[in-house]
Amino acid sequence: MTTVLSRDTALRLGALRYFTGEPCVNGHVCERSVKGNRCVECDRDYQARYKAGLPPKPPKRKAPAPPSPIKSRGLGFAEPDAWPYDGCKRREPVLDMDFRPPRVVRSVGWRVCMKCESPYFSADVTRQRLCDRCRHGEGNPLAP
Repeated sequence: MTTVLSRDTALRLGALRYFTGEPCVNGHVCERSVKGNRCVECDRDYQARYKAGLPPKPPKRKAPAPPSPIKSRGLGFAEPDAWPYDGCKRREPVLDMDFRPPRVVRSVGWRVCMKCESPYFSADVTRQRLCDRCRHGEGNPLAP
């Protein structure tokens, strides 16, 4: 009977093999090589195929991950809804759901306008620096 041993412990002890008790990707529950981290049974199968002149058999792959729970709206983008003013601390990513994994397109959040110094919710916190009123020439409504 083989005792359960981690790879790190086997390396410290100078052992050539270790046993975790968990199956490999092909379902074999046996020792693994410390050097290549390969299952002994998978290595035997590989050597037999090599000696017979056959191409190596690719390992079984795990099932793909389920799609993310984020719901996309519009043209493949997932945009968070606006939240109450928080002192311009929080930033949320806008994700392009057409890519796997989803890509961050821009970030949204609260900003303070450079011109009138009033807070506004920005659709792009890295580029947009003026509120809608100042950008369209209306200026600060509170100024005399």
